[in-house]
Amino acid sequence: MAQAIVRRGGLSSHGSEPRLRLGQVAKHSNAQITGDSAAEIADSVRSLIESGRLAPGELLPPVRTLAEQLGINRNTAVAAYRRLAHSGAVIA
Repeated sequence: MAQAIVRRGGLSSHGSEPRLRLGQVAKHSNAQITGDSAAEIADSVRSLIESGRLAPGELLPPVRTLAEQLGINRNTAVAAYRRLAHSGAVIA
């Protein structure tokens, strides 16, 4: 799970956020992801999607880049993206 993009489409009737897709070519997001734990990072991404600051077609940073930006272990970044995948927000 190296990279993801926000999928086109709005919130579903079940309240889930738009999905992210891994590995597609699109512009990088300028949105600021925050957090120290996987849960905080995943919540930050969900919040950015819901607020419209992460739009369809925007890339999430690769795991290594996110880990470096946040000063966290790469495994924490992977866990955050896995949480998003498990919740249906990311398509691997």
